[in-house]
Amino acid sequence: MEVFYKHFSLRACFLALWIILVQASRLHIVSIPETPAEGQNVTFSVERVQGNIREVNWYRGMASQGSTRIFTFFPRNPRPQRNGVQFTNREFGFHNGSIQITGLKPSDVGQYNVVIILRPQEILNASVELRLGTPSVATSTATTVTTATTTGTSPLMEVPKEPSKLGWIVAGVLVGVLLCGALVAIMVYRFVLQKSEHSTG
Repeated sequence: MEVFYKHFSLRACFLALWIILVQASRLHIVSIPETPAEGQNVTFSVERVQGNIREVNWYRGMASQGSTRIFTFFPRNPRPQRNGVQFTNREFGFHNGSIQITGLKPSDVGQYNVVIILRPQEILNASVELRLGTPSVATSTATTVTTATTTGTSPLMEVPKEPSKLGWIVAGVLVGVLLCGALVAIMVYRFVLQKSEHSTG
């Protein structure tokens, strides 16, 4: 039983740690604003990218193929953006993998897929759905993006905010709680249950 409890506790800790790390490292896309109106700009901010980005590919729809590619973005290249078949002169890439679509139209509604290739050979994939709201839903974030565009600032130089560290903090707390629980369970067995087993028999 002692061996069973030790192996069970260790495996539970490792499994919980693996699940938390996988969830924390998954690619995440935030729409800024969340429900833009027709004619506004929207930025799909890519978060949780851990590593050196070599190449970013944005696609219209869930399929990742040449006929659905909006553009490919090479952050270290002097001419980073290479436009694809679905490019409409309104999509601009960022060095952190994000995309901005200006002057939204009803035809822009739908799924968008991003494939990020990291050095040396890691591939990240995520998707987001674009939905249009009413024109009255104009947020301060959308106003800020519009101002930056109209003043002549290049969208390539505008980088969305850094991803929040809240996910990593929560993951650390959960790992700590799980490890403490496993240690308490082992100590209870070691000093209480094991002594009672010896005394009875």
